[in-house]
Amino acid sequence: MRPTFSLWLAFAGSLSSAFITRHGIGTFARSRQQPLLLFFSENNLVEAHDRSGETLPEQRDLLSQRVEDIKSIQDSIESAQNTSLINELDGSLLEIENEIARLTSGLLPPPGISTEDYVKSCVYFAKLPVRIRWALCVSLEIEDSLGAASKWDRVPEIVSRLYTERLSLTPARLESSLKSTMSSKLVPQSKNNDNSDPSIDIASAFKSQSTSRSTDSKTIENLLGVEESEENTRERRVSALLPRVTRDNDRAATEEELQTLMQLLSKELFMVSEKEKTPGGYILRGKNRCKSSAELVEKLDGRLPKEWSAQVSLTEELAILDGATTDPMLLLLKKDISPTTSSWFNAASTASAIVTAFLFSYGVYGGNNIVTSRITDPSFADDLSGFNWFNVKVLEIIVPLFAIQMSHEIGHFFVSKRDGIKTTLPTLLPCWGLPFLGSLTSLRESPKNFTSLFDFAVAGPLAGLIASMVFLITGLQLGNTATPDMAQYFPMLPVNVIKISTLGGSLVDFFAGGEGFITSQDPSLGVPMHPFAIAGFTGLVMNSLELLPLGATDGGRLSLAVFGRKGQPVFGGVAWIFLLFSAFFIERADALIGAWTVYSIAQNDSEIPCRDEITKLDVGRVALAFALWFVAVLTFVPMID
Repeated sequence: MRPTFSLWLAFAGSLSSAFITRHGIGTFARSRQQPLLLFFSENNLVEAHDRSGETLPEQRDLLSQRVEDIKSIQDSIESAQNTSLINELDGSLLEIENEIARLTSGLLPPPGISTEDYVKSCVYFAKLPVRIRWALCVSLEIEDSLGAASKWDRVPEIVSRLYTERLSLTPARLESSLKSTMSSKLVPQSKNNDNSDPSIDIASAFKSQSTSRSTDSKTIENLLGVEESEENTRERRVSALLPRVTRDNDRAATEEELQTLMQLLSKELFMVSEKEKTPGGYILRGKNRCKSSAELVEKLDGRLPKEWSAQVSLTEELAILDGATTDPMLLLLKKDISPTTSSWFNAASTASAIVTAFLFSYGVYGGNNIVTSRITDPSFADDLSGFNWFNVKVLEIIVPLFAIQMSHEIGHFFVSKRDGIKTTLPTLLPCWGLPFLGSLTSLRESPKNFTSLFDFAVAGPLAGLIASMVFLITGLQLGNTATPDMAQYFPMLPVNVIKISTLGGSLVDFFAGGEGFITSQDPSLGVPMHPFAIAGFTGLVMNSLELLPLGATDGGRLSLAVFGRKGQPVFGGVAWIFLLFSAFFIERADALIGAWTVYSIAQNDSEIPCRDEITKLDVGRVALAFALWFVAVLTFVPMID
């Protein structure tokens, strides 16, 4: 005698349960049987062939509505205070239950299975634990599989599909499906909760928990026993890897935008298994059905409305817990992720940086006694000609400094125009020990992928380093050919300042006469240098500091593109420790301490997500990143005596 389908379904459930037990996840509470749940009664379905009333879709709509009505009435009965109202509500409840029984009597079994087997299978499926129902839906590739597993009016449809596709549902496939549902850890209900009502819509509970903690609906902790600490852990891990600007609930992605996205997603694009509300938007977990992440993003862009105010990013799973899936997830956020920094603050920062740049330029002339004596000469005091002369000398440093910074910004500008990346205007950052610490140029919209982010990030420092090297080498050569009358008015850098950079100090020695020609002298000795050389030396340090893999700096963007969103904090942590170490053990570490202070205040947050954070960088770009980091280390690591 051939085994009945209900026995096969029992085998599928047993297989999943055995898998759960084998992996130490625990057992699930069995829900008590209630008349409402077991509306797939044999008596109802026996008469199925005699009915010719509503169509199946209409019946499902009515069923869904009636189940919602019953839950509402049950809540009202619990809160009712007088007997007459309770009796009235009980009558309404009985009436709706009878209508549900009438509706379910028209659900026909699929061809090839007896009514008796169909009834037993539906009842058995309804009694399965949530995770096993979810896993079976995933194995059938049903969209929003968790929601389908928790909608009782969809039980006949799911059981029918399990029967028709039973040959393809191998034990290996069932076990794989169960693994994919383990991103949410389900724990057993307490023993005191054996009488919990299994008819509650689990998908709605997920939604109500995500949107409000104060909602009257029961939360998922009460329904399924999901540990609160785990949810907090997931949210904390996601929040830690995304910038604060994406977590602004005042401009978060809306429920309507989520529904628009869900309607466009199909079985061929992305199979959603879980939806989760997150600060600033939504997370959709599931399976990418396209050949690549780039193809998925491209197809979504082609289907989404052009005027849509939200955006979708495909990123790696950010909330990895024990047993969680490592499949990519969709992140739904607002398209405009502009920083919220006040324009007044940006203007004040730029003004302060200009002031510190002039103070730096004044300072490098302070060690030249000939210059200072000429400024203070009483013969120049009446007509201020001495001050005017000195201001011209200062501009000889200020102009190349800002030219280097301008080349840095031009590099960013060209890539942003090429890739359509919207950015804010640059904001200069003042810095202790330097004229300024580059500029803050924030992204207003997400780059397409890590390649685009890398190109934008690398273009600025690379152009700045090239310009700095040009000014440094040109200045050193001009210094060697300058006449004594010209050289006597050169600005000066002390030897111990030149030695703070292995690369810069080595170049100064090389053009001055050989290894150690300058840097082996008395550390307090001032070395006259052409203004171009001082500007180039300083620009070399500033652009190298920009390459530090911290937060949303250019170096932070490079490390994000190279190591991913979860690897970047680790690499950045090493740089952070180095800066702290330098504050205590490196002589004349003013610039490094200043950089640590500014980055801790202005650029301590991570970069906004790219549209595609799954596609990795090519080997050439990764090699370029490490080459630039090597140059940066040579620049701000001091020379060893």
